[in-house]
Amino acid sequence: MKRRSLAILLLAAPALLALARAAAAEDPTTWVPALTPLENPSPSELAHVVERFTSDRDVLLRHFDAQYSADRRGSLREFTKAWRARLDTIDFAALGVEGRIDWLLLANRLNHDLRLLDREEKRISEAAPLMPFSGAILALYDARRRVDSVDPTAAAKTLSEVALEIERTRKAVEAGLPGDTAKAAPPKTLEAPPGARDPEPIRPTKIVAYRCAAMLKEERAALSKWFKFYDGYDPLFTWWCEAPYKKVDAALEKYIQFLREKVVGVKEGEDEPIVGDPIGREAIVQDLNDEFIPYTPEELVAIAEKEFAWCEVELKKASREMGFGDDWKKALEKVKTQHVDPGKQADLVRDLSREAVAFVKARDLVTVPPLADVVWRMEMMSPELQPPPQRLRHPFPGRRVGAALGDAPLGPRLHAHSRGSRRSPLLARA
Repeated sequence: MKRRSLAILLLAAPALLALARAAAAEDPTTWVPALTPLENPSPSELAHVVERFTSDRDVLLRHFDAQYSADRRGSLREFTKAWRARLDTIDFAALGVEGRIDWLLLANRLNHDLRLLDREEKRISEAAPLMPFSGAILALYDARRRVDSVDPTAAAKTLSEVALEIERTRKAVEAGLPGDTAKAAPPKTLEAPPGARDPEPIRPTKIVAYRCAAMLKEERAALSKWFKFYDGYDPLFTWWCEAPYKKVDAALEKYIQFLREKVVGVKEGEDEPIVGDPIGREAIVQDLNDEFIPYTPEELVAIAEKEFAWCEVELKKASREMGFGDDWKKALEKVKTQHVDPGKQADLVRDLSREAVAFVKARDLVTVPPLADVVWRMEMMSPELQPPPQRLRHPFPGRRVGAALGDAPLGPRLHAHSRGSRRSPLLARA
């Protein structure tokens, strides 16, 4: 039965492709939709309220662009609380159905945002012992964002203190490492002040260290933006701050590397270990509720296991038909080798895209406006943008709205890497 269905699909494919090509060649006048539905105003009384919230929040996030800044969290919190209070002044009973839906969705969004801010505050506080200098870095950046006048000598003093604090913290983390790992830690890079005592050991978990390294990467970028804003435009700033800034930047880079390699266990040249940053069951339950998903985490896991068991049964059936018995992994590896010839990846992506359009149109699954059917395009990924074979997580060509991204190899590449970029048509078909 399966083979008969596959044969029918293969026989019908040329007709589906022809249908898609015919659609693309339609009269351009069909690309313009009927305007009557577009003239009707939104039935929701809160449509403009939702648009105002969205645009104001976007502007606020662009202004407070230092992700882990206390100013950013505080402003977002007050902004969200004010919106929530103002929303309560609307007479819910007087709204129409669409208006009530928008009210409930906006209230849910505001409550969710406040919970996310609480969660972020907790995660930052957990990482605080590993980055006690973070506040000083972000204070410099926030002062520039507020367009405060800069004091070059004070800024240089702050940078010097931050560099020393980074080194003290690194030494404290190093002291808390297991014996063998501590011996392999990098030597100190800055001299401690005379009479300074050795810091108390810090013993972070891999999760917190991984999180801290990611946060410090963002803060290093913010500090770079701060320095470049003044550097060269203010001669006194450059004279005072250039050297201490370079020390801080180098210290941050080494400290991030230290955390990743010595605490997290990242090894250069190898895939990074998978380090999750769990939020806990209570937070997951709340997030599911906020997304109106009526299942517990345990129920979702049970559903996933049931679906995977079904998939495994089907995989074994296909594996037996291919002559591999129940070893479906070996059968899958065989299918992966059935890729198109070099230079034919663009044709494969084109045909798959046209097949997908024809499929949804023939079954009336999704409305495909005539103009959308014409203006989709394909772009090739350069070798630099393509991940190495060991990091390929799935066999599907990249997709985005209005585009099909083909990843056929361009330019000189290793043969193994080039071969890994040529997807099997069987695997690429979604």
